[in-house]
Amino acid sequence: MTKDDKDYHRKRGAEIVAQIQAARKKHEEQMTEEKKLKVEIAPGAFDNFEGTQEELQDLLAQIHQMAEDGTLFENSTPVSDEEAEAAWQRIEEAAKRQ
Repeated sequence: MTKDDKDYHRKRGAEIVAQIQAARKKHEEQMTEEKKLKVEIAPGAFDNFEGTQEELQDLLAQIHQMAEDGTLFENSTPVSDEEAEAAWQRIEEAAKRQ
């Protein structure tokens, strides 16, 4: 293999790697867009909040930001299925009282 052949193959290999990296980045961006969480706050969830409207708005903004950047899960505590079911039941009961 001549020096020109080696240079060509080296250059072509670099081009292929760049194409793969660009495709991977595009795929990751698409996956990120698809995986964005939608935060929905249950009606009445903050009825007993003891703070100002501004403090509540700041708290909600923080929750949305944490969902967007992934720290919501990093800072969360896993719960059992039974605990999750009990929480959903409390939410449903509170919604019925509204």
